[in-house]
Amino acid sequence: MVRARVSDTPDPDEVLFHDAMTQGGRAHRKPFRLWCQLGKHEFELFEESTYYKAIRRILGDDVSPDWWLVQNAEASLQFVPNQGSGSDTIQVLVDGKVVGRFYEVDARNYSGVLSYLVEQGWIPRVSAEVGGKFELDPDYDSIGNEIERKRFFGNVRLDLSEPHLVVPANEPPPNRHVVVPQGYPVRFATTAELDPLIPLSGGEGEAWVYATLQEALVQDAHAFRDTVEVKVNGLAVGLLDPDDAAPLLQAIRRFTKRGVTSAGRALVEANDRGVSFDLHVGRSDPLSREFFDTVPTQGQPRDTPSSVRFNPPPGWPLPLPGWLPRPWWTPPEQLPRAPEDWQWQLPAPPLS
Repeated sequence: MVRARVSDTPDPDEVLFHDAMTQGGRAHRKPFRLWCQLGKHEFELFEESTYYKAIRRILGDDVSPDWWLVQNAEASLQFVPNQGSGSDTIQVLVDGKVVGRFYEVDARNYSGVLSYLVEQGWIPRVSAEVGGKFELDPDYDSIGNEIERKRFFGNVRLDLSEPHLVVPANEPPPNRHVVVPQGYPVRFATTAELDPLIPLSGGEGEAWVYATLQEALVQDAHAFRDTVEVKVNGLAVGLLDPDDAAPLLQAIRRFTKRGVTSAGRALVEANDRGVSFDLHVGRSDPLSREFFDTVPTQGQPRDTPSSVRFNPPPGWPLPLPGWLPRPWWTPPEQLPRAPEDWQWQLPAPPLS
């Protein structure tokens, strides 16, 4: 099953993320907005009163004993490796202030992917809700009169998905590109067998991937019509219905003229019933002028090809060109089990 999603209300903050850059030998980290935010701030942090002062400053003067005040914010996740004692720590910062930290079990679960991002030069970022209020506690003053004292309570919740869904399973397009926002289902016709996508889904059976979008021409019973072809690592996955593709073509054509590739988010899911490919893209008509005119594009051609290639075990589909699993990847259960001590990567053949 293949579906595509088109959004009427794209979030400009989710259009793209930026490559790490180096200048003069010093790394300049760039923000990486974690993928697959669910729209619900349900990820809880370890709460300590030591963070209340920072949360109180972020909320400002509108804090009241009458209601729980909530503000949306962008949070940075700071991976702090253990220094020989204890375990890794993941701190959460808003406006440069530490407002909480992951529970120890969550820090273990996310340490692999977040440490990878940091090593690659990223600053992991995620949407957050900062909340708090005053509680009125009965007390007595120094001469025994009954009074009420205000005590502040606060917390931070993150819009964070599971560890295997916060980073796409494949690399971004190597050339300059933009990532279109995401949204609702539209009709989609497959043009290829989807089994080559199964390895990308990993042991969890699901993963986000980059999909490139380009203009294509199809013929129906009456005439040729413009549509959008969807590819993953060069594999042509399918074509959007021309009526549903029309809103996207404006953006694709505009960026193509600037030498920029249009890409979208796609969710690959694999189970015993088959493979599904769920494309998440946004309409061009509601996109802001700022998106078209000032959004920075990124992605640089790779100077040298990878020195290794993915080595699929017997019975697996042929691998997608250039795809290598992430460090935290595990084999999908839907495919034949690999022989013991299987080498998942082999030296790439020399270019002819």
